[in-house]
Amino acid sequence: MYNGYCGGGFGWNREAVQQPPVNIKETESEYILHLYAPSLKKEAINITTKGDVLSIKYEDTEEAENFTRREFNSNTIYRSFDLKGKVAIDAINASYTEGVLKIILPKTTAAKRPAENVEIK
Repeated sequence: MYNGYCGGGFGWNREAVQQPPVNIKETESEYILHLYAPSLKKEAINITTKGDVLSIKYEDTEEAENFTRREFNSNTIYRSFDLKGKVAIDAINASYTEGVLKIILPKTTAAKRPAENVEIK
């Protein structure tokens, strides 16, 4: 259902943009997206929808600290997902707790319909 991709072409240095890991769980009524991104400032996380694409963007513009060693970077994050008409966009909600961004994506009525068997004649 989802085809996550890292956003290019936004004028960012590709090495500087992080693509954090995501788990997506499907239930009968919704998709639950968990994006692992520790140490973010909640107010700098931007979640938008345009058409049928959900985008998650984080950009921390504060001055970088002078690290002796740095093995992870969370200054700029970008992920986007094609919702393929299966999500009720006006009912999406999100929370950020203990380094995990959780986005609840309620299914549209059409996406909730169970699979049906087709009789072969």
